[in-house]
Amino acid sequence: MEFEIKIDANLKLKVLDYSMRCTRSDSITIYPLERQKNGEWMQVGDSAIYVWSREHAEWVDIKINDRSRGRGIGKKIVKFAVGYLKENGVKAICGEISSVDEIDKVIKFWKENGFSVNVYPQPKGNFVAAINLTL
Repeated sequence: MEFEIKIDANLKLKVLDYSMRCTRSDSITIYPLERQKNGEWMQVGDSAIYVWSREHAEWVDIKINDRSRGRGIGKKIVKFAVGYLKENGVKAICGEISSVDEIDKVIKFWKENGFSVNVYPQPKGNFVAAINLTL
């Protein structure tokens, strides 16, 4: 195994990359409702999932380091995070695809990970599509 995902006490998922013997900067933080009430919000450049209620979460962003792309790290992060959210009672995950993303690649990525993708007829601000997954 070249890499694995670990979750720490602060609900930060980190990629441990054994091929480079380091912890990658690729990570995502889960912000449950109680942390949001305490004023904890994603930092600039952070990838995040917000759990808005017992049953609903929003995937705000996922960023994979350019050197790490194409190795399955993003898929592994999604699988791990979806499993974690499902185990903790979340029933649905939603999000949006930004126009700054490589749209075709991003749509393909989310579909390959089981999400439905609804492309907007007209962009909504910076967003061009919605993603949804029922758990």
